[in-house]
Amino acid sequence: MSAGRFYDTTVLSFAQLEQAVRTEDGKLLKTRKEDLKRQESLERGRGTILRVTRRANNANEDLLALFKQSVAERFELPSDDAEPDAA
Repeated sequence: MSAGRFYDTTVLSFAQLEQAVRTEDGKLLKTRKEDLKRQESLERGRGTILRVTRRANNANEDLLALFKQSVAERFELPSDDAEPDAA
């Protein structure tokens, strides 16, 4: 878990949804993360992470919990790989 990874995944994903628009046929169009990173208000840094996380919190979205969950799921061992039995 790192601030950089949190920014690249969770913070920018929330910003994508904030700026997304729905077309007449119902398709959701999201700005690419690479394009978001070029926006002054979303450039990489502590201030951006705090601002976006607070906005998400005001919208009842817990970005930190989402990030922790995704990290836990990514590194979760399958039950077959549990600790071996002591024989």
